[in-house]
Amino acid sequence: MKRGNERAGYFLLLLAFMLAAALILARSAPDEARLDKVKDKLPPVLFPHKKHVEEIKAECAACHHDNPKEPVSCFSCHKKGKECEAPPAKDAFHNLCISCHKENKDKNKNPPTKCLDCHKKQKP
Repeated sequence: MKRGNERAGYFLLLLAFMLAAALILARSAPDEARLDKVKDKLPPVLFPHKKHVEEIKAECAACHHDNPKEPVSCFSCHKKGKECEAPPAKDAFHNLCISCHKENKDKNKNPPTKCLDCHKKQKP
C-alpha cells in the first residue's frame, strides 16, 4: 500500500512540474504585435530625459499627455499587455518618438531617425 502512495506522489510531482513548464512557455510566447525577431533583438533605448527637457526644450505634455503637471512613468499606463487602453510602451514610443524626430529633422536639431541611432549597444 505504501508503494502505491509513493507512485501517486511522484505522479503528482511530475504533473505539477509539467504544468509549471507549460505556464512558463505560455508566458514567454511572443505577442502578435511584436516586431520581427531581428528587430526584437535590438538593445533597449536609454532615453536622455535631461537633454529633451533642458537642451531641446521639449514640452512635458508632449510625452506626459495625461498629466503633464504631475508626470508619472510612461510604463504606468503603457504596459506590455492588453489589460489597459493605452498601447504598449514599445508601440507608443515608436509612434511618438519617431514622428517627433522626423518633424524636427528640418529644424536643424538633427534628431536620430534610424533604429540603430537610438538602439545603441551599451558599453560594459
